[in-house]
Amino acid sequence: FFFFFFFFFSRLTAMSVSFGETYLTFPPGTLGRSSSAPGPAQARADFQFGRSHTAPIGLSREDPFAVSHARSMLLPPIVMKDDTQSTGVMGASVTLAQTVLGACILSMPHVVQKMGVVNTAVLLVAGAALNTYTMMLMIHCVQWLPPSRPLSFTTLAEVACGWKGRWLTSAVIALDLWGALVSFMVVIGDVAVPVFHHLLHHTQFGWMASRCVVISVASILIFPLCCLQSMASMAFTSYFGMLSLLAFVTYVLMDSVAYASLNTLEAMHLSQWGPGLYTALPLLVFSFTAQFNIYPIYTSLRNPTPQRMLRVCVCAVTCSGTFFMVFGFMGYLLFLEDTQGNVLFNFGMHDLLFNIVRVMFGVAVALAYPLCLFELRSMTEGLLATCCTLPPRASLILAAFLVVLSTTITAVLAPGLDFVFGLIGATTATTMSFILPPAFFLSLCQAHAPSHTLAIGVAVVTLVGGVVAVPVFTFFTAIG
Repeated sequence: FFFFFFFFFSRLTAMSVSFGETYLTFPPGTLGRSSSAPGPAQARADFQFGRSHTAPIGLSREDPFAVSHARSMLLPPIVMKDDTQSTGVMGASVTLAQTVLGACILSMPHVVQKMGVVNTAVLLVAGAALNTYTMMLMIHCVQWLPPSRPLSFTTLAEVACGWKGRWLTSAVIALDLWGALVSFMVVIGDVAVPVFHHLLHHTQFGWMASRCVVISVASILIFPLCCLQSMASMAFTSYFGMLSLLAFVTYVLMDSVAYASLNTLEAMHLSQWGPGLYTALPLLVFSFTAQFNIYPIYTSLRNPTPQRMLRVCVCAVTCSGTFFMVFGFMGYLLFLEDTQGNVLFNFGMHDLLFNIVRVMFGVAVALAYPLCLFELRSMTEGLLATCCTLPPRASLILAAFLVVLSTTITAVLAPGLDFVFGLIGATTATTMSFILPPAFFLSLCQAHAPSHTLAIGVAVVTLVGGVVAVPVFTFFTAIG
């Protein structure tokens, strides 16, 4: 079943995107930046910090709003040790898939429970194809961007819609990062509260196992890491995060295989059409959102062309979608109607092995929090500079404090991880996936290639669908 699903998912996604590549975009000969554009090495040099020390891909001092892997919910930025280093299609695919995969996988069994196995599989394929299409719209816009400017999402916004588009995009990215940080804190609470409750509930310190206390203490412990000048020294957390995620997924798969039976298979819902469908859809939208990371990966790609980037996107979304479906199916098979919005809640404290995996997962999230905060802290410093004059170190600490405080308070008040993921998916993720890319493409296409009516028509449909989806998804998430 899983091999069949992987083959079906990959072929259908590739066919959908190939159709778009053939009929809805520009001929290969018209793609790429102008002849005066710098080569790949120069483009990468323009896009990096411009300094000799190591720097995360995509965090540009020339463009402080350029965001790379920072939003990844568990897996933080991979740091390049050489600014001139490039990667092939396989390496770029793994990097993009690493951006997509993260803590959102914790809610995948809940998505399958709400939507049914068949509905989830179909909508995963549709979501993967649509996200790949909007990613390719962004790549096709490269030919209209000034070669002298750093290649980033906000540069595209400014060229297409002026300073208003740039600041709108920056605000969406900032809100998306802020929501990701809230999700980090919620995950830390979900991981740590059962552990502390198990250890302290028979003692006089049982009050320390409350959610408010645990998340507050975690934020205090994390805060010094959030005040580091450079995050390059924490690159090792990428590997620890991947190890923790793989250990967790492996445990769930083994548990599902061990306890599955014919009765549990018969009890599964293949298709559900209730209100839960609309609350689960934003989670799927959030899962595939990686548009903010397309340009950093494109500039790091060896011999970057739209055709090679198309293969990167198809490989990444196929692997991620299959990963989501298999884990969601196995988690749902294990708990059926008792599946929680965060599957961690379904596991008790009786299993020592899972408790070790649980703690590893929580530590990985806690270490990834400062890396996700890095770009948002830079944005906050820029806002503080417009209203007051502070020494650089004081401005950095104050910006980090404001971000940590606001995300901690919100995480304490949030009803659950599925609600946070759903709200981000309904608002910022939908905007970044289905509104901003087609809007920028339409603006540039009408100025440079108004005769390409089919591509314009499909982009308009995608844009209208995104605009309609935001209030609908937000409403059902709020009431769900």
